Amino acid sequence: LILITPSKALVYPEHIPDVFFQHKANAHLTSYEKFLKRADRAGLHYVDGNAISLQAKQEAPAPVFPRGGTHWNKLTAAQSVAGVIASLEKLSGERLPHISPENIQVQHAAEGEDKDLADLLNLIEVPNAYPVPSATYAPQEQTAPKKSILFVGDSFGWAPLDVLHEA
Repeated sequence: LILITPSKALVYPEHIPDVFFQHKANAHLTSYEKFLKRADRAGLHYVDGNAISLQAKQEAPAPVFPRGGTHWNKLTAAQSVAGVIASLEKLSGERLPHISPENIQVQHAAEGEDKDLADLLNLIEVPNAYPVPSATYAPQEQTAPKKSILFVGDSFGWAPLDVLHEA
């Protein structure tokens, strides 16, 4: 099962100057769009975290990607984790523990990964006064045993792994 993690540029294209979208005039598919077509043709099982993030963008209490951060927030990653769990249940025929965010709050003092880009500015005072969600994560029920998984990915996999670890 493949988890496609989101791209900040695909989720928030409105923040990118138009000059960088000249390729759109040529109607080229993005790498993401090409991958989806090939994955569908090959019959690969995947969870589309980019599509989940685009939906979350409309509904989330804070931006999916923090202003001063490179990566998606854990609250949105948790929605993709829910998709992964549902897909694994369907593929395996086994009941798995579901994870739900609790105590959701919006903070206005970004920390850690939520300000990793801002940290690169090398300023005496790092700008971190922007909305970021926080939550706790717990299994919804304890009836299903926890399973082991192998997760291969890059830094965009850290948030889903943090959610799984915290639950």
